[in-house]
Amino acid sequence: MRAQDCIGEMISKPVLLLCDFQNDIMGFISAEKKQSVLQGACKALHFAREKGIPVIHVGVRFRKGYPEVSKRNKAFSRIEGMGSVLIQDTPGSEHVAELRPTEGEYMVTKRRVGAHFNTDLQTILSALEVTHLVMCGVATSGVILSTLRWAADADYEITVIRDGVADGNDVVHDTLLNHVFPSQADVLTADEWIKSMS
Repeated sequence: MRAQDCIGEMISKPVLLLCDFQNDIMGFISAEKKQSVLQGACKALHFAREKGIPVIHVGVRFRKGYPEVSKRNKAFSRIEGMGSVLIQDTPGSEHVAELRPTEGEYMVTKRRVGAHFNTDLQTILSALEVTHLVMCGVATSGVILSTLRWAADADYEITVIRDGVADGNDVVHDTLLNHVFPSQADVLTADEWIKSMS
């Protein structure tokens, strides 16, 4: 078999990652941003379900008392003073109703920013023989940035759904989408991604 024939037979196997769409986290962004990002993410989710593309829901959760949080961790040590934010088995840690997992979809719980660190995400991706990560989530500068960097180093094909991500900082959000992410990923609207898959 010729080398070009082998290349032609390589098929992209996508998975949709929905990251940190949890009630507590969505409470940190404006109502306008919440409505916009949910619209884009819902489009991507409905298409994935329709086409049988695997869906993985990623969420950050801690045990009561935050035993997983180190005082040296600048980002997460601030959470301890917020009461019961992102405590597992509380309503605030659950996925928003619009993007709630259904039977047959996967759930990954993380204790840090990135979806890969100390989770079983890689095990699931390997079992599914995934080659292409399609990402939605909050925040652009948090879970999306961390997970994208890991995925790029692991040689995954990556798509970031432009209208399926949001951040509290508009300047950082726009810089990442327009100047940083395109060097390692395709940045497409949900409609553009759907069209590219048709």
